[in-house]
Amino acid sequence: MAEAPKTKIPSLADKDVALSKDLLKAGIFAIEKNGDINKDSRGFFLLNPETYQETKKANWIATQIPGQSDPVYQWLSNGPRQITFDALVTRETSEFDTGKKIAETINSNASQQIVNKFAAIAGTIAAVTTDLSNNIKKAPTNTDVTGKLDITDTLNYYRSLQAPKYDNDDKPSKLIGSPPLIALYVGSSLNTVTNGDSISTNTDVYILTDLRIRIGKQLANLAPMQATVTFTLAQYNVRSFGRNHWG
Repeated sequence: MAEAPKTKIPSLADKDVALSKDLLKAGIFAIEKNGDINKDSRGFFLLNPETYQETKKANWIATQIPGQSDPVYQWLSNGPRQITFDALVTRETSEFDTGKKIAETINSNASQQIVNKFAAIAGTIAAVTTDLSNNIKKAPTNTDVTGKLDITDTLNYYRSLQAPKYDNDDKPSKLIGSPPLIALYVGSSLNTVTNGDSISTNTDVYILTDLRIRIGKQLANLAPMQATVTFTLAQYNVRSFGRNHWG
């Protein structure tokens, strides 16, 4: 699957714009081998998630003592920090990359008939022939909007965040890397602030452990038009095996 070009978008939810009055876009991006953050334009959420859930467990071992009413607890380790959220993926109520909002999907033939009827009435009353159709912008046909409403490419990008790397995309024969590490841009909401185009020691890094896609609407050609995507991310520990330990 071909990757979309990287992009520079000023509405990124970075720390330096956290106090901006503008609506900022959250995003989820893959981290490349050299530590650069691949700010693929498909990584920006079409609509910002409404809620985030953060969980972290502490593993305490309960030791039972004969004759003692309560166990003795000994801390062993902490569980992974997990971030879970739902993202509504749809272009119905969001702006396209061009910055233009999609036009209303009105059947052009039906609207033309209405225009002609009003023109006929106006011509009868005023004894003039008036063609109102020239003054009304024709609505786009369904063909014009189908491609713009299709969210297949966005969903494929989310799927790619769990895909391992192979030596050849067409005829893979050797595994060369695990799925990518993830950078999450949500401002300072979860203390996952990421500045610049590459990770640093202060960057919270995640792995995408669970991805669930629920299709809600489809176009006439059965392409997905709206979906709810559930992300579950676990914070990556620097002591974990490296991404290229298959060597």
